Amino acid sequence: MADVDEEAENLIDKAAVAAQMGVLAVIAERLGKIGKAASYDVEAWELSDFIAIEAAVRRGRQLIDQAIAKALDAMDKANYEWASAYYRASGASESAEASAVIVEGRKDLSKRSDSLCRTSVMGIMDRHGNVVPLREGYREAVSRAVAAMRAGEAAYQTEIARTAAELARHGLRVRYESGYTRELYASVRANIMDGYRTVMTAQRFEHAKAFGYDGVEVSAHYQCAPDHQPYQGQRYSLERWREIEGALGRPLVTGANCRHTVSPVILSVGKPSYSPEEIAAMNAQSNETVRFKGVEGKPMEMSRYDATQYQRGIEREIRRSRAESYLLEKEGRKVEAMSASSRADGYTDYYRSMSRKAGLTRRDERTKLYV
Repeated sequence: MADVDEEAENLIDKAAVAAQMGVLAVIAERLGKIGKAASYDVEAWELSDFIAIEAAVRRGRQLIDQAIAKALDAMDKANYEWASAYYRASGASESAEASAVIVEGRKDLSKRSDSLCRTSVMGIMDRHGNVVPLREGYREAVSRAVAAMRAGEAAYQTEIARTAAELARHGLRVRYESGYTRELYASVRANIMDGYRTVMTAQRFEHAKAFGYDGVEVSAHYQCAPDHQPYQGQRYSLERWREIEGALGRPLVTGANCRHTVSPVILSVGKPSYSPEEIAAMNAQSNETVRFKGVEGKPMEMSRYDATQYQRGIEREIRRSRAESYLLEKEGRKVEAMSASSRADGYTDYYRSMSRKAGLTRRDERTKLYV
């Protein structure tokens, strides 16, 4: 099931990154055209460009919805294959409600996507570190480029290169009512995957109602966070599981950065998926101290789990450098685009070396740019 979960995350991530870059590309292309413009009509440009931006958002939504549908279909199949052994053991008939969970889940995930992929909640960061509405940010970026062009070609080229770097660094933001902001692709991935895992768990428990479960099993994985290590790979009675759920500070399945799943089981059927020795080895590997050089050459020492969090930061730097290269290319600044691409390659070489020395699994898909 872990492979199904990871594949779903990859599908959603690719679609969300493409949605984000589609909007930023429209802005970058406009900035690159200013140097050749016969006159500077920012209002007319805004009208035209926001038609293109809305089209990019619609295309992004379509990609995300397609990814959701594919992920849910794979989940439905995997959940049935998992439940089939219990159906055979209990002699129960397959649950009709289990299929209904997928139908409702598809609706919920589509609503989540729709709430995030709207220009009315999108923004970009201004030069003061504030996230402003997308239209306002667009006008500011274009107006700065026009002012720089009036000051001379050199000033203009410097200005648009700086804006490309800022857009790549801070990304297209989603503005929440609380004032909190997050990059669109990260927000979509987190929200959709939370919903996906909720649907996965709900469908399993619908199957379990049909075959009559009396316990649960928590999945296990390497590079596990310390607070979840005592519980991974274990089977629990329902009463004990309710006690654990109530005491956890960071819940399993839906907690931040949690990769676990919880599956209902018949405790007397089959045997645990993980032996005590396997669980102990996973926890020991997660807690083992690893040593490597940081991206700036400084010696680093931390647990293997903490090293995975450092690894995530490098993945973001690679993707940001690739995004900057892409936006510079859209602006027509080929030399600077090559430089940003080379920087991404340098980070990639470090990422591979650091991962190897620390004994970490690479997530190469998180370093790629999808457009």
